[in-house]
Amino acid sequence: MKDQISKNILLLIIFAASCFTACKKETEKYDNTEIILFEYTDTNGETLQAPVYGDTIYVYWPPMQDIPETITPAITLHQSANIFPASGHTLNLTDNNGYTITAENGSVKKYNVKLIINQPYPFISQLQNINTANGNRFWVNNKNLTFAGDNFLFDGMETKVWAKDESGVKTPVTIVSNTGARLIVSAPPKGKYKLIIELGIREVEYFYDVEVIEPFATPAFNFTTGGSVKRGETITLSGTLLNKMTKVTLGDYFGVNIPLTIVTATESSIMLQVPSDAATGSWNLLKFEYSGDQYYNAGALSSYLSGARVISITQ
Repeated sequence: MKDQISKNILLLIIFAASCFTACKKETEKYDNTEIILFEYTDTNGETLQAPVYGDTIYVYWPPMQDIPETITPAITLHQSANIFPASGHTLNLTDNNGYTITAENGSVKKYNVKLIINQPYPFISQLQNINTANGNRFWVNNKNLTFAGDNFLFDGMETKVWAKDESGVKTPVTIVSNTGARLIVSAPPKGKYKLIIELGIREVEYFYDVEVIEPFATPAFNFTTGGSVKRGETITLSGTLLNKMTKVTLGDYFGVNIPLTIVTATESSIMLQVPSDAATGSWNLLKFEYSGDQYYNAGALSSYLSGARVISITQ
């Protein structure tokens, strides 16, 4: 009899314990704050899934597509969790506060949204045919310019090159060839520019200003008849860029050098005065020095005179 009573008591204890455990499970609340699935639609109507790592939702956008201001994601959560803003509400891709998930037990987790565009930036390692002088970078407009680097071609996108002047006006630059690692362009009009490569949604600006200039030309005489001039008098000779001349001498290849004084000079003509004590005779060598500028150094040249171009100095 006593054994039977003991068994009954034991059964009652087991039954009460199981009831207590069941009641506890029924009142226990979930603590899940994870995002199971985050789906959105791209510009072409394709459904994409955003990976979630830690507290960041990565929204990858395909290349060659316009990026909208907003998307309307569909978000799947664990049982009994809530999200704000709710699934199906629009999300601003460039200015948003992310999402806040609250679990059933009150646990809270905040997620950030990061937009990633699947297109590399063009990379410029160097410019070829850019010259430097006196701290200035310049591009002589009779030569093509080469961008060396990478990602100048991508997925069939159109590559564009711009020359942006100091007022912000952009002039298109003609592309001669493009291999993706070498981009060759011809010169825009003369001026000072920032050079820009545009590819799809990416735009890269070369960090130095570059000035496009004409090729440097040196002065030259082109007269066909020299003639005769007396000591102390002047002679006028024709040529090109003669106003760049800073010093002129007349003589020969045997060491005679008679300094001539520059009286006046224009681009096409120069008036020279012969010293009053100059050596007389016929002279077949004109030597001259010319000035430089911010891009080119000064220099010196000589012009051989033959036949009718010989200049004679008389008493």
